[in-house]
Amino acid sequence: MSSDEILEIIKNKKPKLIYISGKTSTGKSTFSKNLRDQCGYSVVDLGEVVFKSVIEPFSADPAEAFITVYRDTEPKEYVNTFVRATKDAILSKLDFSPVVVEGAIAKSRILKEIFSGEIGNFMFIYFHPINHDKYAQRIKQRFMDGAENNTTDLPKLFWFFIDQSDLEKFIKTKILSKELNEAINRYASISMEESKERLKHFQKNFAEINIIEI
Repeated sequence: MSSDEILEIIKNKKPKLIYISGKTSTGKSTFSKNLRDQCGYSVVDLGEVVFKSVIEPFSADPAEAFITVYRDTEPKEYVNTFVRATKDAILSKLDFSPVVVEGAIAKSRILKEIFSGEIGNFMFIYFHPINHDKYAQRIKQRFMDGAENNTTDLPKLFWFFIDQSDLEKFIKTKILSKELNEAINRYASISMEESKERLKHFQKNFAEINIIEI
């Protein structure tokens, strides 16, 4: 299913609460903004919730905080605080408008804790990359747009593939070298496999998931 098709379904059905998931650079944020601009949805960005509820109050390392919260690891205090903050953010906005929640949570348990009780009914949308070249190009563009100022928001795993000297050369020349191209392509392949496994995990735990293939 395409994002345009899902958008039309949303315009017709007008679900009060939507959750959008998927790996990095698949289009989650753009789709959330479209729902805000075209359909009047308020957006709960889980990245912002992590910063405000975990990173700032606990002085937590950002990369580690996101891994802890999205993958449901230790310390559980981070996870529990994040869950409460997310529920509060959703409920505060639902009083005034429909809400779309956007973020790359990897574990069903956290989602079930968040979307429980009075907000247990929601539309689940998953952005899943299936075209390697298209997906790698999205990641390359994100890297090129933000590498100089460290504003890519690409996950920690991505940077394990990037050699520091290649990064420094790119910042000076703005040319994507063969080495960087190969590194990003390798990361894209791994991310696609992770997406496949994550989607299988969600499908075992949620009855209906609307899949947008990238």
